[in-house]
Amino acid sequence: MKKTDIKTGAILEIPLEKGYGYGYVKLIFSKDIQPDLIHFPIIKVYNLFRNQRLNKDEFNSIFFETDKLVMFPLLMLGFPIFRSKFKWDIKGYAELTEEDEVIPDYLNIEIGKEFSQSTIKVETESENGCLLIRNFQVVPTPVRDFELIKHVGQFFPYSPKGIKKMISMYWMNQNGEAIKNYYTDEEFNTNGLNKLIHNNIMINNNIEFLKSKKNRRLKSK
Repeated sequence: MKKTDIKTGAILEIPLEKGYGYGYVKLIFSKDIQPDLIHFPIIKVYNLFRNQRLNKDEFNSIFFETDKLVMFPLLMLGFPIFRSKFKWDIKGYAELTEEDEVIPDYLNIEIGKEFSQSTIKVETESENGCLLIRNFQVVPTPVRDFELIKHVGQFFPYSPKGIKKMISMYWMNQNGEAIKNYYTDEEFNTNGLNKLIHNNIMINNNIEFLKSKKNRRLKSK
């Protein structure tokens, strides 16, 4: 498949790391929502995990026309992986929901800082406040109310490999597994992304996001 063949609304099956199983996402291109924005693929991670691949006759687009997500929408650099035995498989297409038509807000937390509730709170209480990214641009007026943004995700575009790692660690954690049992000490000590995701896994599971009211969970207010 050519990269240009994939369209907004594609439902992708991702083979998880370490042969753990399969996760499912919806792909949305930001330019299809707001043509004047810079290009970013937005990844919506659905509450669906399987040990085996989803057969074509099992695919039901209706499930993916809901907003049953497990974490704040992720941003991706580049395109899904369509070659190699670990390729992402297009299972079909689904209509966009009303929430899919919304470009999420993100927090401009410095890369390298632990992305956690305490970090967000410290930022809002600091002299400079916490900066918000809306429509992929920094909002000049800082946010100083922690309650308005405690559910918002970090502005951090992941590579396809990073997206796969994020979802893999999410499901390992969600299924009660010790994530470090799947990775060697060498992998953790030499891979900064492993540490970043592992250390931040609970905020990236985004408990506050899942608790947020549907009509505001992608926005700061």
